[in-house]
Amino acid sequence: MNVRPATLEDWNDLAALIEEFNCEKRARFDEPDFTRMHLEACHLAIAGEYGGVYVAEEDGRLIGYCAWLSLPTMPVGVVDGLGTYVVPEKRRTRVAEALNLAAIEFHRQRGARRVYGVVHNANTASMQRMRAYGAEPVGTLFRWDLDREPKHGG
Repeated sequence: MNVRPATLEDWNDLAALIEEFNCEKRARFDEPDFTRMHLEACHLAIAGEYGGVYVAEEDGRLIGYCAWLSLPTMPVGVVDGLGTYVVPEKRRTRVAEALNLAAIEFHRQRGARRVYGVVHNANTASMQRMRAYGAEPVGTLFRWDLDREPKHGG
C-alpha cells in the first residue's frame, strides 16, 4: 500500500470514494448529504496550494482517502478533519491510520496546532482510533429537526 498526496489525476476515483463515504454515512448514521461540500472542498484543496488530501493506493487502485483541510476561511493553525474513508474490504488493516498520520505530518509541518472533526458516536472503530491518537471529545454535536415544532421549557 502506498499513501501519498492526492492529485488532480486521482480526481475521478477520489470523487467516487467521497460519494461512497457520504452515502455510507447517510445510510448508517442518518447524516445529511455533505457530498457536494466534500467534493468541492477536496477539489479546491488538491487544485490549489492547500493540500491535506491523501489517498491510499494498492495495485493501482485507490482504497481510501483522508481529507483534513486548512482552507483560508479557517482560523490560523486549525484543520478541519473533513473525513477519512477506507473501502470496506480494506478496513481494520491500518489504512486509515496511515492516511491520518500522513495528514497530521503535513499539517504539523505547516504550523497547524489542532484538528477538529466529527465522528458519529455509533462509529466505534473511528472513535477508538481517534482516542488511540490522543484525540479527545470536545463538546457535543446537536441536531435540531426544524420541520418539527420546538419544545418549550427547560
